[in-house]
Amino acid sequence: GYTTRATRLLAVYDRAHPRHGHPPAPYHSYKLFFRCEIVGGEPTSSYETTAIDFFGPDAIPPLSPGRNGLSQIQRFFDFWEHPDAPVEFD
Repeated sequence: GYTTRATRLLAVYDRAHPRHGHPPAPYHSYKLFFRCEIVGGEPTSSYETTAIDFFGPDAIPPLSPGRNGLSQIQRFFDFWEHPDAPVEFD
């Protein structure tokens, strides 16, 4: 796959926080989201991925709601447009 370099922390989300709309879980897990730049490699599929592609805010593919919600993905497009926005924490 791609080799990337993390350039900035964007958000730290608690999966159990109600604003994310994930199904209830008996535990808390924290998701850290980073802005990264591709520094090498190439797109490679595996047993975890069937396709690799880039998409815009109006072409978001179906998501796995237990992992990432539409509002989270849309928020990261906001970070792209406003790179100096503060890091978000739950």
